[in-house]
This record gives sequence, structure tokens and C-alpha cells, in this order.
Amino acid sequence: MKNLFYNNILIVVFTFLFLGALSLVPFKFDALDPISKAFSDFDLTDLVFSRMLADQEGEDKDIVLVNIGETTRAEFAQMIDTLNKYEPHIIAIDAFYRGLKAPEDSTLSINTGDSLLASALNNVKNLVMVSKLNKYNEKKKRFDTLETSNALFSKRAQYGYANLTTTSAGNMTEFATSRSFIPKAKYFDKEAKKEKEAIAFAIKIAEIRAPQKAKRFLARNNTTEYINFHGNIGFGESEKPKYMAIDVEQVLKNGFEPSAIKGKIIILGFMGETFADKSFIDRFYTPLNKNYVGKGTPDMYGVIVHANIVSMILQEKYIDELSDWLNIAIMVFASFLSISLFSYFFRNLGYWYDAITVVFQFLISFALFTATVLAFFLFRLKIDTSLAIGAVVLSGLIVEIYYGLIYKLLNKFFVRKREE
Repeated sequence: MKNLFYNNILIVVFTFLFLGALSLVPFKFDALDPISKAFSDFDLTDLVFSRMLADQEGEDKDIVLVNIGETTRAEFAQMIDTLNKYEPHIIAIDAFYRGLKAPEDSTLSINTGDSLLASALNNVKNLVMVSKLNKYNEKKKRFDTLETSNALFSKRAQYGYANLTTTSAGNMTEFATSRSFIPKAKYFDKEAKKEKEAIAFAIKIAEIRAPQKAKRFLARNNTTEYINFHGNIGFGESEKPKYMAIDVEQVLKNGFEPSAIKGKIIILGFMGETFADKSFIDRFYTPLNKNYVGKGTPDMYGVIVHANIVSMILQEKYIDELSDWLNIAIMVFASFLSISLFSYFFRNLGYWYDAITVVFQFLISFALFTATVLAFFLFRLKIDTSLAIGAVVLSGLIVEIYYGLIYKLLNKFFVRKREE
């Protein structure tokens, strides 16, 4: 029994070494390339979001999304004035206004559109505008600059950066998947000539709305946070919209219910020229995409991603990750369990070994898969069982190689040593 235990430990070690070796091999097999690309940007939690959670959450009535389309600055000023008239708690703008337009009239010192927009924005009580972190300095662990809109438009604004962490499938760079974001980041302020810390756009909005909730979220002190997606605006599709959304023409023509604005968080951003446009500009894949393998059409505009982060913070429904050492512990346990079983089968089942091993590989892998899905569905807890499943799948083969080759070689080696 003691020898069997030591043999199982050795097989576990060989399994991990084999997994490590596989990870270093640059496989290139063109026939499998379409399949690898389809799965390259897949996360198991996408399945939970797109199939199990999409209809669970109710509408977030605290946030109203407004499409800015391709409005001129004068038109956007009109939109701000119209919305501000109905006393929203916060107006947040996911758009940059960096430079100033040249005056149409040489007698004017400033473009009329710029003047109107500056006046409209400076009348907003709680105004949040986006900034952008640029050029990450790996050596200093900070960004070199923080880009903002022109000072004319932001005299009363508070800033939060709009950067999202994204991943792309294969060589795809035009559209990316948004699953997480960086809550806070350091940057170098060239004017102050010192390092400062900035927070994300959505956190700044939440901070104004519910300071203690934003404080508790930041106290988690995570380098990155997964987004607990609440939902989309629907775009007239089959799914039920999770946020009230107002199109650009509705605001310009005052074609909305004023009571929907009062006291709310209003987030303005680009969502197509109109909702019917379905532009691909500033649009992302998210875990809510129904085509969670291979992807289809990008399903969410950036401004809606930010709204989802605000919802997560205000509802205090976060996604937690299992620590690395616990993930490793699960992998070791799953590997040792499967190897102990397969070693027993190899010694006692003979002809039936391969068939029984495949059945148990499937059962153990399915148990790990189910545990991962249920942990995320019930507790919003991300567990990484990919290596554990990989170890289970390989363990049957490694057991055969060990007893068929390595065990015999080791026996011969130790017999010779004893004889000497």
C-alpha cells in the first residue's frame, strides 16, 4: 500500500511535468486553426452569463443611458441643457471634447458650439467626464499621461478614466471582449510633476452616488475586477432591456418622460448614429453574447459596459476569484484522485482498463465543470479548473506510460544498485 501511494505521487509529478512541457510546445496545425480561434477567447463563465444569468436580473432603474449619436457641439449642448432641466443627480459623459473649433465669425473669440457646450456643462451640478490613461510604463508601474477634455468644458467636472481591459480572439484586434477593468491606476501628472492616482469612470460615478459603496469596492484593493454584467439596453431585440435608454432625437425633440430623469444617473455616450444604426464603433464582445464560442456580432457599446460596472458597485454584487493556491490545491487533489483510481484500474482490470478509465475521466471532468459553473452561478465565484481538467484527461495516459515503461526502468535500476 505504501509503495502504491509513492507510485501515485510520482505519477502526479510526471503529469504536471508533462503539462508543463506541453505548454512550452508551439503547436501549429492548420486543420485545427479555426477551432482554436473559436475557443481562444472563451471563458467558462461566459456560458453562465449568456445562458443562465441573462434573464435573472431586473431592470436597473437608477441608471438612464442616453445616445449622443453624431451630434454637433451645439446640439450636444442642447441635449445637456434639456436633461439638466429635469434635475438628474449625475450627468456622466463617455466622450472626449479635446480641442476647440475655429470660430465661424472672425469677430468671435470662440466657436459658438464650443461656447454653448461649455456653458451647458458648467451648469451641471454633478458632472463626470472621461479621461484616458496613456502609455503604460512597465518599469515604473504607472501610466505616463492622463488625457482629458479641454479645460473649457470641464471647469466643474470630475474625471474617471474610461480604459477597459480587453482580450481578442486569435489575430482579431478590431473587436475585443470586455470582461474586466482596472479600478485604480497611477499616472504621472506633468503639470504637478508628481505621481498621482486616478480611478475608473464608473467608480467616480458610483462615488458621487453612494460614497461608502464606492469606498468598500476600492477597499477590495484588487488590481483588476471582473465585471458582473447586469444586462444590455435591448436595441429592440428579443432580450428584455436592463437599462432605460433614450435616443438622441428623443432628447433633441424633448420626446421622453421627464420623471425618468429626475434624481437619476444619466450616462451619455455613443450608441450608433441612432439606435437603429447598430454601429461597430466603440462596441465590444461581452460574456452576455449569445454566441459565447466563436463570437458573432459585438453586443455592447462601451458606455453600456460602464453602466454595468456602476450597477455592480451600487448593488455590491461583485465577482470574486478563488486564490491561486486554492486553484492549485484543487488541481493536485483532482489529479491525485484520478491517478489513484486509474492506478487501481490498471493493476486490476486488465482488458477493461481503457474503457473504464475514459468513463471516469469524463465523470471527474464533468464534476469539475459543474462545480465551476455552480460556484459562479450561485456565488459569483470564479474557479479556474482548466489545469485540473487537463490533468485528469492526461492522467490515464500517464498511468499507462508510468507502469508500462518508467516503473519497469526504475525497478531495473534499483535491482542493479542492490546487486552492486
